[in-house]
Amino acid sequence: MATFIPQFAHDALLKLAEAGYLQTINPATDLPAGYVIVGQITANPLTAAQLAATAPIQHQQLLSSLAASGPGFGWVVQNVADGVAIVAFRGTQSVDDWLHNLDFILAPYQPVQSSGTVHAGFQLYYLTIRNSLLSLLSGLPSTCRRLILTGHSLGAALSELAAPDVLHNLNGRWQPEVQNFAGPRVGQNDFVNIFDVQIDVCFRVVNMWDLVPNVPPALIFEHVGIAVTINGGFTLNELQAHSLQQSYDPGLLKLIPAAAAAPMGRLAVPAVTAAFPEVPLIGRVP
Repeated sequence: MATFIPQFAHDALLKLAEAGYLQTINPATDLPAGYVIVGQITANPLTAAQLAATAPIQHQQLLSSLAASGPGFGWVVQNVADGVAIVAFRGTQSVDDWLHNLDFILAPYQPVQSSGTVHAGFQLYYLTIRNSLLSLLSGLPSTCRRLILTGHSLGAALSELAAPDVLHNLNGRWQPEVQNFAGPRVGQNDFVNIFDVQIDVCFRVVNMWDLVPNVPPALIFEHVGIAVTINGGFTLNELQAHSLQQSYDPGLLKLIPAAAAAPMGRLAVPAVTAAFPEVPLIGRVP
């Protein structure tokens, strides 16, 4: 059974989730030690135009607003020595969009047939960058044996939508792992059941004060994988609770001393569970 490692999540994955928002990267300051850039994930303008032509108006607006913030939609990086590649998807920092403008439109998961139903808007965004992602991954050397998908907010949703696609449509080269931050629910029960059987490692880091992981509503959508609940500090400020720097960074840091002092495992975080006994630190959340 896979183990969540807070130190790696903080030092490597959170840093890369932050880098996912950048249009240009300085490897010396923006990447974890040992990682180099493979390439930037970009949207295909023709695909975006074709998808937008038949999409609901709110999804057209989503594509437009994301495109307006820059051509880059994340990065693929690699640690050659460790044989690890990480995909960091760009998300959205706007909590207002999540809480007040999110729709509940559904669509069949397109990259893999008979794989359930997902949020149509999230999938639309993924499909515009899919070719770029798969092309970058196809170019990785055979020495790259481990692939991790990460992202924050909408980027977390994209990491979950990408996982079955990578598993099935790159000749079975990888069993992709998902470790992300502050993600919403992306699919219905049919998608989630298939995902959880096929994707062996999926850890979703969730700040207990963040509202975004609670949307769309659980009556319609479910979460994939396993939730790692952190305490990023109580706040009534929705943007702060959703912020990587202001909440997820300090929340993960609280787990690292306890994890280092005890054998690594699913319950190797006694300080946090003692402080918040009513909150499951690691476990399934619908």
